[in-house]
Amino acid sequence: MNVKDEIPVGYTILFMLGAYAFGFNLHNIIHELGHAISIWIQGGKVTGFYFHPFNACLNFSTYVPNHILLYAGGAFIGGASTIIFPVLAWKFRSPLMVPLVMACSAGFISTSKWMLIAPFSNAFSDYSSMISLGVPAGLILLAGILYLIIGVLTLILYLPLLGIDDKTSMMRRLLIFELGILPYQLFSCIYLWLVNDHQPLFMLINLIISAGFLVIIALLSKWLPVWFSFFRKMSPEKTYKSHIVTVWAGVFILVAVMLLVSVKPEGIN
Repeated sequence: MNVKDEIPVGYTILFMLGAYAFGFNLHNIIHELGHAISIWIQGGKVTGFYFHPFNACLNFSTYVPNHILLYAGGAFIGGASTIIFPVLAWKFRSPLMVPLVMACSAGFISTSKWMLIAPFSNAFSDYSSMISLGVPAGLILLAGILYLIIGVLTLILYLPLLGIDDKTSMMRRLLIFELGILPYQLFSCIYLWLVNDHQPLFMLINLIISAGFLVIIALLSKWLPVWFSFFRKMSPEKTYKSHIVTVWAGVFILVAVMLLVSVKPEGIN
């Protein structure tokens, strides 16, 4: 019997949602640690971290001489290091590796978004700051394209760990992508609207763009294994209830740790 016929789609959606929540937050932690490394190697001192599952994550430090290195540390030291997770998943092919794969894939994709808009927007980000300090906008744009490609291809390559292969129907994979990722982004938008007074229309547009982007990934995930045998090298795995429980337990533990270790220096709200 085909794996897709043995696993209720609801199981896979719930597992995907937990894996995305865990991976996205783990990436944010590693991203901030990348900034911290860039601070430490310049002789600076990290004075605090702020982590939140639905808000921007930040770190605070003393002055450092090279701010380009400071801003670059998140994506090019921290974020880039998450590539080790897909390498481990290639060796240990278990559904429980999916949250780690998501730390790389979701992290690269979300980072690419900020890189790609930095040359065309005044919105504050690490990458707009790097451009204002003299880094060529084209270089940031190329990095964004590269990060986007790595993130998308990594996600597609490891979909079999979710029981999704080239035989999985388009409707099933669309349900898994949309309902396994968008709800987390929706909760983030609601939080930012209620707490940070973000514009709801802007966030709605972002959600619509995300939904369309997920459709494109779903289409690519159906076609690429047909075109390239490399994307068929991983056999589909079954998602059991124990996997779902384990992943969601990991989410709650990770979020609790994030909130507990968040320390803002005095005088910063």
